[in-house]
Amino acid sequence: MGVAPEVDKTLGDFVSEFNSGDSTAIAALFASTDDVLGIGTDPKEWWRGRATLMRVLEAQMKEMSGARLDISEKAGAGSWVAAQCSIGMPGGPATPARLTIVCTGDGLIEHFHLSVGAANEDVIGQTLTT
Repeated sequence: MGVAPEVDKTLGDFVSEFNSGDSTAIAALFASTDDVLGIGTDPKEWWRGRATLMRVLEAQMKEMSGARLDISEKAGAGSWVAAQCSIGMPGGPATPARLTIVCTGDGLIEHFHLSVGAANEDVIGQTLTT
């Protein structure tokens, strides 16, 4: 089973709207329940509930005006998709990142997680098999 077509479309729309800076269009991609959860790279970026998440996404999209998100590889099944990507600010380097989206049956985002990887040695002080 591959990624559901509506979920794949939602991922594409999410990237497109992020790159255009259109927070209203991004908001339309999210489910309208308080179960929506967004997680970002900063330790304080854990947003529960649609109203909270939309408030923060609108503010951050203004703060990151011109930022670019590019997908390089994706995998998933049914209602979820994970992507290797890069994110960068205008004139700056692109940073490798990971994006995971979980959708409702109708393809609206219930959960997303955007993260930047950190080496195991930096996080737990130990090398692990990778």
